[in-house]
Amino acid sequence: MVGRPRPDLGPDADELRPGSFDNDHQAWPSGHVSTAFSIATSVAMESDRAWVGAVAYGLAGVTAWSRIYADRHWTSDVVAGAVIGTIATRTTIRWLEARQAGGAALAVGPGGATLTLPVP
Repeated sequence: MVGRPRPDLGPDADELRPGSFDNDHQAWPSGHVSTAFSIATSVAMESDRAWVGAVAYGLAGVTAWSRIYADRHWTSDVVAGAVIGTIATRTTIRWLEARQAGGAALAVGPGGATLTLPVP
């Protein structure tokens, strides 16, 4: 989406190519890490045991480390992926829980979209 070059292209590869479908320019954010942290967040939020969440996040961290170690992503790529995966999943699960309890609403119309969540 952003068109950031991958680190294995070399230190001088700083040319952004927004909207590029070229795999060499799809470093930011890391999709692998977004997915890993999304899964870890959902497992941690749905589990009653703290160790399950710790293991899930630990495995997600290994995924992030492996993307940097393999020279496929910069550190900021994996941090952005982790933040996106975590926030998107937490927001979605909270919205679904509030909706199930009858306190959430999503309205989409010509003026835009409005999401209403109850404040705990």
